[in-house]
Amino acid sequence: MKTIDEIEEGYARYRAISQIKPMCSNVKCFFRFCKRYSHDGYIRQEHADLWAVKREKESLNTNYTRVVAVKRMLDFARSKGWTDVKIDKNVRWYARPKKMIFLTTDEIAKFFKACDEYISTAVQIRNRRFRLNPLSAKVLFLLIYSAGLRPIEARMLSRSDVDLRTGVISIRVTKGYREHVVVMDDNMLRVMRSYDEVMERSVPGREAFFSKYDGSYFKQSWFATSFRNRWHKYNERSAVAYNFRHNYAIENINSWNEDGIENNYDKLLSLSRSMGHSKLAHTLYYYSLSPQYAQEIRRLSSENINKILHDIPNENEY
Repeated sequence: MKTIDEIEEGYARYRAISQIKPMCSNVKCFFRFCKRYSHDGYIRQEHADLWAVKREKESLNTNYTRVVAVKRMLDFARSKGWTDVKIDKNVRWYARPKKMIFLTTDEIAKFFKACDEYISTAVQIRNRRFRLNPLSAKVLFLLIYSAGLRPIEARMLSRSDVDLRTGVISIRVTKGYREHVVVMDDNMLRVMRSYDEVMERSVPGREAFFSKYDGSYFKQSWFATSFRNRWHKYNERSAVAYNFRHNYAIENINSWNEDGIENNYDKLLSLSRSMGHSKLAHTLYYYSLSPQYAQEIRRLSSENINKILHDIPNENEY
């Protein structure tokens, strides 16, 4: 068995070598907690049990975030034989159901009209460092709309992730650690090539594909503000950039033939992988929202749907 310090060092090394996110603050706090109450320098079961107890003024979701990170760390440490301590508590995230927003063709057209107007007026910006930001915003939003990327996946693309010869995009920064690839359509590829040429003249050698004047990545706050300003210039309903991803899934499914789930599951699997879903059921949810398939989903029993999903090869095999 390893000591607290040895487990902390080994876990940090594993995450660094694996090129995944560093230890979160909750795991670091747990190590400090163990060091404070340990008499021999080892993690004991009572430490994990106390850590998992919900605090008096702690919300269920805060408890989940605090416990699940340590649970994963201990599971990893046990798999390496570093400790026999574990957290058995079954924690879950309690999310309020959100109403799905379907964007209309008119709303989307108005949004990109606003994007074009921002580009047209950019020449009046006195600070030259920010004149290309409206162009970056439009191409960034176009990519999310046309390829179904998560906002963070598009915003954090590096130039090395985008193959402008083949149109293949390697998604490395994403939800969790599920990397995947996306292939752009011909129109989007032409837009991306033109954008890259403009940016290379203005910001040569940049690291980020969608970059600021210094070649670095845009922050999430800039992304959110840029979308909000353009969306509300002509649209009244509230929306977020993530709605483009929902639109991508629905539009793809609506374009398929109406032969039923059984004859379209290969397309469903391809869509699931391109969107980076960890479970095929997440993609099936969009299938149920598509107008032409909603009635069929209601007709099929859950047993039949599960049988269909069971027949689809495990996505981890691909």
